[in-house]
Amino acid sequence: MKGQPYSFGGAQLDVSRDAPDLGEHTQVVLRDILGLDEADIRRLAELGVTRADPVE
Repeated sequence: MKGQPYSFGGAQLDVSRDAPDLGEHTQVVLRDILGLDEADIRRLAELGVTRADPVE
């Protein structure tokens, strides 16, 4: 169900996109914000610390 769970003085807010998928921004955060290189990011994935696919 799309919509906002809150309101701002009755103002109508449009939902312009869905919530991000699990892990969608993980590499961006690790690389651009935390400064890890591709080898470090790959190693985290190999160790099971991060993953791009949802756990079933």
